Amino acid sequence: VQYPASFSGNTREVYLNGEAFFDIAKNPSKPFIIHLSNGTVRVLGTSFNIKAYDNEPVVETSVATGKVAFIPKLKNRQRPDTVFLTPNNKVVYRINEEKITTQTTISAEDKGWTEGKMVFRSTLFRDIAKELERNFGKRVVFRDAEVGNFRLTGSFQNDPLADILFYLSKSKSFTYTITDEEIAISR
Repeated sequence: VQYPASFSGNTREVYLNGEAFFDIAKNPSKPFIIHLSNGTVRVLGTSFNIKAYDNEPVVETSVATGKVAFIPKLKNRQRPDTVFLTPNNKVVYRINEEKITTQTTISAEDKGWTEGKMVFRSTLFRDIAKELERNFGKRVVFRDAEVGNFRLTGSFQNDPLADILFYLSKSKSFTYTITDEEIAISR
């Protein structure tokens, strides 16, 4: 997150690459604006989570309280549609396809990472791998690409990496090896 030492002018603006949970004080005369490399989020006063890593093809914004507006950055259209979100709703913007979907969500789970929680509900293993890489600083390598398409479910809070992989491997059969640099996953 990049932000000025103090906000001046008619807006409060920050820049984000990564994931952040915001709890913004209401100030209708000074909207809060988060600039992402692939969109913008505007709020007046609310709490919400944004996941927007520059190197990943998806941007997610979910709302806990209040209302936010998500404005995608589109390559082909000059004026994108604005998506308005209310509590327990999420927008998922697939950048490469320029596809926007909205869905209901459990906002407490979306911001669970702030408390060391990871919750997966029928999540592709390759997407879980990205979370594991971010949380444990190890690269995940699938020795069998098909394993990355497994859908897994689990809930973890501050669990060691070995425990997470152990429990996930019980729901779908796969093996894993953990070294200092990587996690190797096989069938």
